[in-house]
Amino acid sequence: MPNISLINEDILTIQCIAAYFSQTNFKISTNEIINKVKEMSEKEKSKLIEKIVNSFGHNIIYEINSPAVIFDDISRFSMLSIWNMISSQKEIYGSGIETSLRLVKPENHVKEIDKNYYYNILEKYEKLIEKGIPIQDARYIIPEAATTRAIISMPSRYINKLGSTLKNSELKELKDIGENLSKIVKDIEGFEPKEEKVEEWKIFGNYESKESYMSFSKCKEKYSLYFHSEHNSLSSLAQLVRQRELEIKIEPVESIVRKRKFIIPPNFGKDAKEIYKEVAKDSLEKQTELLEEKNPNFVYYLLLGQSAEVDIYGYDKGIYNFCNSRICGTSQWEIRNLAIPVTKKLYELGKRDIGPKCYREKRCTEPSTFKSKHSTCPIYNKEKLDLIDFLEKLSSNYEILQL
Repeated sequence: MPNISLINEDILTIQCIAAYFSQTNFKISTNEIINKVKEMSEKEKSKLIEKIVNSFGHNIIYEINSPAVIFDDISRFSMLSIWNMISSQKEIYGSGIETSLRLVKPENHVKEIDKNYYYNILEKYEKLIEKGIPIQDARYIIPEAATTRAIISMPSRYINKLGSTLKNSELKELKDIGENLSKIVKDIEGFEPKEEKVEEWKIFGNYESKESYMSFSKCKEKYSLYFHSEHNSLSSLAQLVRQRELEIKIEPVESIVRKRKFIIPPNFGKDAKEIYKEVAKDSLEKQTELLEEKNPNFVYYLLLGQSAEVDIYGYDKGIYNFCNSRICGTSQWEIRNLAIPVTKKLYELGKRDIGPKCYREKRCTEPSTFKSKHSTCPIYNKEKLDLIDFLEKLSSNYEILQL
């Protein structure tokens, strides 16, 4: 069962915990992180937050407030489901951070699947890294059962909305989380207010596949976006659903399994593809077996690289923020691929103050670790290009594995 707890420290302490959550190896426990931060002086905490916000532009850190909910030892699947419900469109407002598998290797702990099966996948994951596959791409073979941790600050009303929805989930882990969140609210308020459920990601159900399609409408100089994207890994969706100004609707999980599609990262050569194909076949077999039994635990066997269809809805500044934040050359290639056609269309419609920060400000503001690795960014030191050339160089080609 996940560990769900409320942390009611001062704001700087909570923000520092969030900063450590983002990039700290799972070998360091959540309690160790909390104790480490509590030992820091106020000046040390302030300097850390200043560095992250001003040097790296990660402004989400100082949006995080007190109190906050810590989600520890929770499956990647359940965390994706929760992030998908936190958006201004769904009227659950929250700010938070999750440990990133772009930077940190997965923990050797999983939920509801055979541990030997998982350890075997971790061995293959290490083989991919030995072959030079970046961590952010090697993770595509990791199952959604892998555990993670996150910290999210939100008022008790939205904790309650989240809890009220999750308590009705078909997945026991999510149901337990919902009960814990409702208990937190009752402890804070002295009673449990009644709240309407919000729309959640369906586990069972069919979905008619559609080709990618995008449309804009305009009213009084403000744009609205509808974007149907046909091929998106669950790994990329874990980032997309945190774009809180957008509303993201993912096809039912059952439908994802039935379609039997996987995103192959562009860095995968012949050997990596063979490893991926082997893992994908095994995982599909286990998913299908549990699905036919109507056992919701089939979700844990989905791979982070499994392909899903999504509908994306956005309005005005929410669209621009998505384009400007996700189109950077150091962004994950798949989420960047989603932002490119939206940015291109806005440019064609006459929008000019849009694009990667280096294009808009004529300078790179990313950390020196990125600047020293020119291969990390396809447009590094090319600030003089026009936007359309930028977008062409930023785009990444990939393949679909159909089993």
